[in-house]
Amino acid sequence: MSDIYKTRLTLLKKIQDKDDQHAWQEFIDIYKKYIYAIIREVGIPVHDVEDILQRIMLSLWKRLPEMDAEEIRRFRSYLGKMTQNAIYEYMRQKGQRAQRLEKASNDPELGYSKSTDLPEINEIAQREWEQYLTNMALDNISQQFSGNAIEAFKLSMQGLDLDKIAEKLDVKAHSVYRLRSRVKERLIQEVKRLRSELE
Repeated sequence: MSDIYKTRLTLLKKIQDKDDQHAWQEFIDIYKKYIYAIIREVGIPVHDVEDILQRIMLSLWKRLPEMDAEEIRRFRSYLGKMTQNAIYEYMRQKGQRAQRLEKASNDPELGYSKSTDLPEINEIAQREWEQYLTNMALDNISQQFSGNAIEAFKLSMQGLDLDKIAEKLDVKAHSVYRLRSRVKERLIQEVKRLRSELE
């Protein structure tokens, strides 16, 4: 298995050394897509996402060397809170800019609402984490199965019934059931493993 999937605890301890570029790159490879997905799900425009992501990564780079064992154990919660704070700060700054524009133009139609409603970021973070783990697990196990097995599983997740999947893949329906079940069983194991390493 790739070095990228080292245990979370080991990786977080390694990146406490700011000079360990390899460990930092592993960290980015694991968590960047997750953070990005949360920011996008909240509804931040694409052109601002990278800026928020950079701020979060810089804050993490500064903060991680100071984290103690208890904080590391609760890292995903910490990461979610840090992401939430960065989004709130972004919204606060956008609101202030809009208010300045509104005052300058005397046109209230141009301003943002003073109380911008955001979806519950903790719920979004949890949902995105589950999706992120599932996608990572599916990528990890894909090499262990034939193309038909993974394809049968993906098609079943899209809601196709066994007969349609069998027809599409040119295999028997009982084969689709068996292939799909094997992938599902292995996927559950991989998600469990990733959860224990990354949460």
